[in-house]
Amino acid sequence: MCKPDTAIARFDEVCNNLGKFLRTAMRRTSMVGWLAVGISTIITCLWAFWGTFEAFHEGWYFELLRENLICTTQYLALMLIFLVLSVIPLRWPRTGAMLYQAFGIGLFVWICMTRRVLTLSAVIGMLPMTLPPLFVGILFWTGRPKPVNRAYRISVFLPLIVTALCAIEPVTRIAGRVDDGDCGVRVIEGNRVKLIWAPEGPGFMGSGRLPATERSFPWPSGALI
Repeated sequence: MCKPDTAIARFDEVCNNLGKFLRTAMRRTSMVGWLAVGISTIITCLWAFWGTFEAFHEGWYFELLRENLICTTQYLALMLIFLVLSVIPLRWPRTGAMLYQAFGIGLFVWICMTRRVLTLSAVIGMLPMTLPPLFVGILFWTGRPKPVNRAYRISVFLPLIVTALCAIEPVTRIAGRVDDGDCGVRVIEGNRVKLIWAPEGPGFMGSGRLPATERSFPWPSGALI
């Protein structure tokens, strides 16, 4: 029969070993969680970078500010989607992980549906876009970043900072534009080059839809700039 002191010592040893195991598991869980936060934040920042530059490169030609802001929101849609997907797992890990994976599967199905002919090379080309959400979903399912408040700040503020920094130059450039209302042929000279800007045509900077007889030659690509 074990002595009381021996039983207490064994119980204390078991508790210490259990505590070490739990601390190690928590550290590993936190590392996996931070890996998920890091990858998801990088994805969101990349879409923020792309969306901001494309919004000002292809957009901001409407006369009304409201229409320009709506167009910009459309270009930033993927950044906003990934930002939401990055925040939800921090509050509801399993739900957020499933949403991340559902988005990856849905994106794969949508890309397949837009293809007229689905080939092996096309499927392989989709993997860089569809596999990361699935992988991040697995990481959020098993990981728990600590402290959570820091993960919230990184997931939200870093993409917003990237968006703001990328918007500084185009916003400054657009603010200096002068619209004289002349949409005809324009001759532009500079840097020892003389170019002719094509005039406004059917569908040019309008609804984006050209008549069927003119779709083979969209006006923006016909402009000499």
